[in-house]
Amino acid sequence: SRSRNYEIIRKNLPGILNSPPKPVTPLSNTHSRGCHKLEECVTAIISTHGRLDNVARQLKSIRDMGYTRLPVVIVNDHPPVSIETQHGLEFITKATSVQYIRCYGEGSGGKERLGVGRGRNIALDHVTTPYFLQLDDDFTFVESTNISLLFHLLTTTTATIVGGTVQKKPRFDGLLRYKEEGKTLFVLTGITYAANIEQSSNQWNQVDIVVNFFMGRTENIIRMGGWDNNQKHNEHEEFFIRVKAHNYGVVVCPKVKICHTRTGYVAELKQTQNLKSRDYFRRFLRSNGIIQYRQCIGSYKVDTPVCKKTIFHFSVNRASGSK
Repeated sequence: SRSRNYEIIRKNLPGILNSPPKPVTPLSNTHSRGCHKLEECVTAIISTHGRLDNVARQLKSIRDMGYTRLPVVIVNDHPPVSIETQHGLEFITKATSVQYIRCYGEGSGGKERLGVGRGRNIALDHVTTPYFLQLDDDFTFVESTNISLLFHLLTTTTATIVGGTVQKKPRFDGLLRYKEEGKTLFVLTGITYAANIEQSSNQWNQVDIVVNFFMGRTENIIRMGGWDNNQKHNEHEEFFIRVKAHNYGVVVCPKVKICHTRTGYVAELKQTQNLKSRDYFRRFLRSNGIIQYRQCIGSYKVDTPVCKKTIFHFSVNRASGSK
């Protein structure tokens, strides 16, 4: 059963975001027993809006990297495929251990896309394993995409989410903070709650937010309500605010990397998507009483995390940059 508790979170946003989380700790040997084989315990979920060639490329890379039996649920929130994506659809439907779901306009007379939040929830509803792997549709597995390490950390610690990073991209993982003056939400990238913690020779850091490449506990994410069905674009920050509100531990393993493939929309469609994306991001901020959003390179001033340098700024009244 899903319970997002939006109103409770909205009223307590400063306390939620500015409080340290419950520390992630190793599980005892007794508690870590259970699922041991990754491909029997984890299901990958991918939500896409018609970019089936991208998804097929990712699926091939998953198999090429040795995860030959990893179950994958693909939700395509798009009208019937065009000739351009027919090859991708054929590859997907012929692949083993893959469930393909097309759900464009479900519940809206077939005239409107459901959006990324609803797409991910539909995929999560089809997961029968205790853990899931969240993937964007434009990722590609490479040699450093060692999801076995994510699985190991998830099954041997109290973490609910274990994330990786994106190859050759600035780090996005970090801390969430709220400043009442100016009603500003901060994402402070590159800083963590503590120095690296060594466990079984693998380094990981506790944070509040990671990129959309992470492994999670299915039961916990369903319990907190999954993603916001109404957030058709820019669902990311809203999701991790609720993760923190539920006191679920989030860690990042920097050595596990995935590749972001720059393919997809033509220029006109990309511009339209960017406009819609900004509208939905503005909706998310306003619904939580937030006026400003700042993504910063973070640092510590004594023991207080602060914004060292703003790299992106968005206002509900006037946007700079794009989101």
